[in-house]
Amino acid sequence: MAVYKGYITTEYVSDEYLHINSCGITYRFGRDTGTCRMNGRADYHILYISQGCCYTEIDSREVKVNEGNLILFRPGVTQKYYFRGEDNAVSCYIHFTGTACDELLAEIGLDMSSVIYIGKSHTVKSIFEKMSKEYILKKACFQKMCAAYTLELFAVIGRRLSSVKAGNGQSSSTLADKACLLMHEKYMENLPLDYYADYCSISTSRFSHIFKEATGTTPLDYIIRIRISKAKDFLVGSDISISEIAELVGFSNQNYFGRIFKKYEGVSPRKYARMFLDNKNQQP
Repeated sequence: MAVYKGYITTEYVSDEYLHINSCGITYRFGRDTGTCRMNGRADYHILYISQGCCYTEIDSREVKVNEGNLILFRPGVTQKYYFRGEDNAVSCYIHFTGTACDELLAEIGLDMSSVIYIGKSHTVKSIFEKMSKEYILKKACFQKMCAAYTLELFAVIGRRLSSVKAGNGQSSSTLADKACLLMHEKYMENLPLDYYADYCSISTSRFSHIFKEATGTTPLDYIIRIRISKAKDFLVGSDISISEIAELVGFSNQNYFGRIFKKYEGVSPRKYARMFLDNKNQQP
């Protein structure tokens, strides 16, 4: 706790490089909520709209801030914003202080506007989730962990801002190439589609459209084909069991793996392995 302008608050002004006063994720489903700090706070405040929308005041005008945007409140600046319950908003927030704040914000391009679009991001929300867990549990060195996650957050924001400022200058084929390379790296993980869209800094629907336009297939079909290809390598080049192969290439169970494999290859995994062995034995 600290005392700021005569009242007790969680705000704190630190001479450390970077210090986190508070952070978290708020789910406002069905609830109207609002905040009005006429004198602002003593620290910096970032509010990221992960879902739904928020209404804030800028230059005496009410502004609707949609998901994918963040709001930066600087120390001593009036903070007025509210959420409507019907919008089912989810917001992520962090209050921070330290000697490096202005420098860090300038480095990633948050030195000017108060409302900044970075896109709806699974990665950004994930960082907030990790940071919030550290802050809630307050285990040894939690402040250092929170500061580290904040630096990671800044880096991701900076990267996304750079992509947005490029005006989506990357061609559809370039974005698809980026996603394909990542899919080859992460094919065994059951990652949501928005993970790849987030990586390309575009919406999920836009990502699906661009990917199919560039590759001729859907993202899910592309990942399955990678998994089947890897499974075939295991089937003919190792003595690993089929259940183990299924797990290695990212399928939830052997039966599901068998059904998908047969759908794509026309035969079961076991029969495919036998056919390969028979062909190999028949060669002179």
